[in-house]
Amino acid sequence: MKKIIKTTLAAAALTLVASASAADYPSKNIRMVVPFSPGGGTDSVGRALANSAKEVLDQNIIVMNRTGGAGAVGMSFGAQQRPDGYTLTVVTREIASLPQMGLMQHTADDFKMIRMVNLDPAVVLVSQDSPYQSIDDLVKAAKKKDGALKFASTAKPNFYLMALEKSQNIKLNAIPYNGASEAIPAVLGNHTDVTMVTPGEAISQIKSGQLKALGVMS
Repeated sequence: MKKIIKTTLAAAALTLVASASAADYPSKNIRMVVPFSPGGGTDSVGRALANSAKEVLDQNIIVMNRTGGAGAVGMSFGAQQRPDGYTLTVVTREIASLPQMGLMQHTADDFKMIRMVNLDPAVVLVSQDSPYQSIDDLVKAAKKKDGALKFASTAKPNFYLMALEKSQNIKLNAIPYNGASEAIPAVLGNHTDVTMVTPGEAISQIKSGQLKALGVMS
């Protein structure tokens, strides 16, 4: 697995080198825009890519977190930068939904894709003292009253939540947070009832027993 990841990261870096116009690229530090807060899954992926690509490019890649608008602020900022290879942007699936909702002017056409570097299904998580022991328990509680359960959402809209609501004919009260680094504490502190984040974002809390995993959205 580590070999595959390194190969993918190296390929992404080499693709970037090949696409740059300057023969001596890169001749200075590169910055990478991450549209979500530090400590979350998108941030972790961006930093892993930055650290690995440094070995290939022989230049530092500086991660810049620009949060807000479910990723719109950071991705819009990246789209507005000069296409000279010195500003990279971690673009997430919200690039498909935000423009259609009128929440972002830029679209996927404003970016040149280098490589897809991560694909993770979300895990449905509740706190250790939650009364819900399974997805069925959660669904039954949600069906008693629309919006009674508070969902810590890492983005708006949350595609995983939309899929669960549609398939089970339920409605949760989605409360927006700037990524998993804010959503997870909201569940741990019982400010919300449930969240859905990728496994890597909550692995330490799952292993320590602070969070219970009810299911995987895959």
